Amino acid sequence: SKGNFSEVLAICDEFISELVSGVHPCCLWIEEKHDDEINKRNEPAIIFDENRFFHIKNLRAEGRYLPLVHKSDQTRSDKFSLSLDNFDLIFETLLRTQCLSTYISGGNKESMLFW
Repeated sequence: SKGNFSEVLAICDEFISELVSGVHPCCLWIEEKHDDEINKRNEPAIIFDENRFFHIKNLRAEGRYLPLVHKSDQTRSDKFSLSLDNFDLIFETLLRTQCLSTYISGGNKESMLFW
């Protein structure tokens, strides 16, 4: 029925949201510019800190992670936090996929640490 599909869709959405939650704060956006290259477009380098990502996931699973900034449009709860003990293979697989690279590249430098 349509109601069951909506419920499954909501659970899948929350699951994916939790998987990628904390990704951008674990990224470091680096731009290098040289005086002789001012007119050239320099692509930023984005470095992902995997250890920090796992640390955030552990804190969330233990209920000890509090975001520094609460967004007013944030209605999602953190009841679906995933434990590394139970979902380690899923996290390891996610970190090795091209989709995560695309997701990270789609972020802006304001969502990451900037250097």
